[in-house]
Amino acid sequence: MTFSVHGIHAGYGRIPVVHDLGFEVAAGGYLGIVGANGAGKSTLLKALAGVVTPHAGTIRLGDEDFTGVPAWDRARRGLAFVPESRELFGELTVEEHLHAGCLRVRGRAKRAERIEFAYELFPVLRDLRRRAAGRLSGGQQQSLAVARAVVSQPRVLLLDEPSLGLSPIAVSGLVESLTRLARTADLAVVIAEQSLTVVRELCDDVLVLNLGREVERGPAAAVLTRTVIENAFL
Repeated sequence: MTFSVHGIHAGYGRIPVVHDLGFEVAAGGYLGIVGANGAGKSTLLKALAGVVTPHAGTIRLGDEDFTGVPAWDRARRGLAFVPESRELFGELTVEEHLHAGCLRVRGRAKRAERIEFAYELFPVLRDLRRRAAGRLSGGQQQSLAVARAVVSQPRVLLLDEPSLGLSPIAVSGLVESLTRLARTADLAVVIAEQSLTVVRELCDDVLVLNLGREVERGPAAAVLTRTVIENAFL
């Protein structure tokens, strides 16, 4: 099943931010969205998640049209969004967050299976399952935010700056977990990132943005050249 985005224009009120953007990601594929601060990466992901309403364009998952569908219904249909802010509840434990992520999963046995899958994907969370999210390190909180999204059994996973503010060791652990996810889950993943190292290690294809417009798009190895990146980041 392919996640298809075509002709997306989006912004805030009358202020345009992204212009005529599109791409396709097949199940099992990873797409990196890269660009400097203010390039429109987060706005694009928010438009895909339904947090921001696009001014134009279409969003489809296979034969399903997500255009105009509210954010809660996109989540119900299998689109999971992990925002840059993570949106964790400080007083809830790791396991309580995972149970909350399983609300759309039917059956106690299936929910237990999904939570076990999250612990296998992020082993650090198993020993912390009774700890409140507010007492976790930045890397542990990011792992929990992604795990909460993954337990919902999504068909599309949107990650906004997952490595932002993390130590090199935490970033390495996150990349390792997302690599395992690629091998075990049949879903399309879109990652907005400034870390080109993370994008190179994870993503098959890349979309480079500058001031909300496409600069380059294609296989990561071919696109992430010095000239393209200098044009986008400098």
